[in-house]
Amino acid sequence: MAMQQSHTFQLQDLLSNAGDGKDEENLSVNDGHIGTYIEEHKIFITMLNGSFIPCPPTVMEILLHEDGHFGHHDPTCAPQFFNAKFCHFSVIPCHPGPKDDTHLYCNWLDTIWYDVVDADIIYSTGYLTHISLLSWKVHSQFQCAYNYIDECSSAAHSSKWFSEEFNVFLSIWCTCLKALVNRMRSVMMDSMTICVQVAAMQSYWLELVAGLDYMEHYQPLMGTFTVNLDVAEQHIRAGIPVYLIRPVDQFSNQVILKAEEPVVFPLNTSLPSPPFPVIYKGDPSHPQKFYAIHQFLQIFNTY
Repeated sequence: MAMQQSHTFQLQDLLSNAGDGKDEENLSVNDGHIGTYIEEHKIFITMLNGSFIPCPPTVMEILLHEDGHFGHHDPTCAPQFFNAKFCHFSVIPCHPGPKDDTHLYCNWLDTIWYDVVDADIIYSTGYLTHISLLSWKVHSQFQCAYNYIDECSSAAHSSKWFSEEFNVFLSIWCTCLKALVNRMRSVMMDSMTICVQVAAMQSYWLELVAGLDYMEHYQPLMGTFTVNLDVAEQHIRAGIPVYLIRPVDQFSNQVILKAEEPVVFPLNTSLPSPPFPVIYKGDPSHPQKFYAIHQFLQIFNTY
């Protein structure tokens, strides 16, 4: 007798328990308002407190991209795996929509969520024509962004609500942001370096507001991936988007109301020519990935 072929799991199989009588109001952390299946990695992802699920970071090599960011491994551009040492990544504000006047940081759209273009670069007219400065107009926007952070940080340093560890984080990140803003005002550099340093200013700013403003303001947040049910439940209670990942062989009684393909964020994946060396390759959830990114930026930006 021929053996019966095993069933190949498909996206719509996530809905196999949807008729079990549960509705949106009584779903548990084990369930999902929406779910997706990624065949390549044999995982399914559920989300209880949102309307879409992005693709998780992969084990691809991490390199600096043409826009000065790190693509889907950049915590200011896309959700990352949860790590307690970088827990503020999940509350980084998302990119505001073009007409989203309710977004807390919509006024910073053309500063913090902005890519440098040639018109923003003032090239030298002497013999060294390849070096340049960021235009005064764009630099003044980043100066205003730093002033905002400096005011918020000064208030936080005197607050009893923040730990000493968090105050150290504020001090270091504010110092790095200030150094970059000051340098961009007067130090001439090549256009790629300008792109990287603008991206670094944006990243420091977003990480700082993630820590400073989350408890006082609600805004669309980046969210996080996790394989831990407890971490998922904590984020759900805090109102933070969370994407729970499990191997497909653990799919059993989960109630998922909607099954959709994962959303791929439209990020710049072009590499500069020549490309920079690989800065990390390995587990995308390991904190060493973020240490490698920070170390690379510190060396590149020479501080």
